Amino acid sequence: MVGLRPLLDPEQHGFATIDRRDPWPEALVPVALFEEAEGTSVIAPLSMLDSLDLDPVGGWALITLGFDSRLDGVGLTARVSTALASANIPCNVVAAFHHDHLFVPWAKRADVMAILDNLEAP
Repeated sequence: MVGLRPLLDPEQHGFATIDRRDPWPEALVPVALFEEAEGTSVIAPLSMLDSLDLDPVGGWALITLGFDSRLDGVGLTARVSTALASANIPCNVVAAFHHDHLFVPWAKRADVMAILDNLEAP
């Protein structure tokens, strides 16, 4: 059995958006960015987003799956989302080059870690 090896970041994270016409905050060090038609979506520690007055939607725990996922892998997102959905826990997944990263409600982080600890990697 190969586990997912979830790693919980100790800081709360948040999501915000920056209009492309606005100047980029110099102090912003994002965890992730995504360009969307409505603006640049930014994921960063909540304290940073708050300090920059970016009007974040916060209260998210960042859990990185230490399992070395592949970009062409099949089934990992489905396995995780199915397990969390069965516990009625929302999850936003960001797949990066080496690992998948989950953003789940801060208040549910311990529940999510327990669920993930019992899942096998596909």
